[in-house]
Amino acid sequence: MKKIEVVAAIIHDSEGRIFATQRGYGEWKDWWEFPGGKMEAGETPEEALRREIWEELETRIVVEQFVETVEWDYPSFHLTMHCYLCHVESGHLELKEHEAAKWLNTDELESVNWLPADRELVRKQKKQSDMDKLTAQQRHNNMAAIHGKDTKPEMVVRRWLWGNGYRYRLNHPRLPGKPDIVMRKYRTCIFVNGCFWHGHNVQLQAAQIDNSECCKIPKTNREFWVAKIRRNQERDLKVQHELAAMGWHIITIWECELKPKVREKTLESLAYTLNRIFLQDHSVRHYEMPEEEPLMAAEDTPAAYGNKKT
Repeated sequence: MKKIEVVAAIIHDSEGRIFATQRGYGEWKDWWEFPGGKMEAGETPEEALRREIWEELETRIVVEQFVETVEWDYPSFHLTMHCYLCHVESGHLELKEHEAAKWLNTDELESVNWLPADRELVRKQKKQSDMDKLTAQQRHNNMAAIHGKDTKPEMVVRRWLWGNGYRYRLNHPRLPGKPDIVMRKYRTCIFVNGCFWHGHNVQLQAAQIDNSECCKIPKTNREFWVAKIRRNQERDLKVQHELAAMGWHIITIWECELKPKVREKTLESLAYTLNRIFLQDHSVRHYEMPEEEPLMAAEDTPAAYGNKKT
């Protein structure tokens, strides 16, 4: 399948509205999208985005931060869309290629007929916005309802392992951190981590803490969540060191690595890693024999001479 890589601008204004454009050409004419376009050879995503917005809307933008990359399979091609939050630096967003445009507030985001990939981005952004609007008590109740055991990602891994002949024990109480899955035959502990709770790809030691593609830290009570995720990361590292010192191998599988589009690849990699560990741990070790003097015949040994009668 043909692969296309593009960039998209989530342009916002001071009122928090998002700028959407309606296509005026091609197979997807009249559908709505975030403005942007294809990257050219040698361009960074930010450079491509600034160029595309100038060509399409005759407007200079400031690219603020990366939001996420959306992967989507259209009938005739696979789209990779890198999305960035932006605001207008100069210009009036004049339509050069599009049929129409709208400023949409959060409640209006789903009022237009978005292209499939853009709709997926809208859905995720609206979900995050709704999360930010929750009261502290509502968020506490939602988070408290999430269980640490038998999570959906963990069940995906467990079912796959069992179906492929791997056997394991759950949450071994005598091992540090009570690993999600313990495979004694492979001397391996598997942790299936939620991206939010363990801060996947979030560098909490940096001066400025930015969200990653799969870990969106709430804006409300942000210091609390940053501190909580930091503690989880520190505990994870401590547990891994303790298990390694005991001779265990550690495998971490992230929630985002079990999404339908990448799940098969992740689980195949898991099988490869387990088999490689087993072969390494059970391989025949070859030792070089030290060089020795030629062996003496039995009758030439001192013991043999001692037994002779004189």
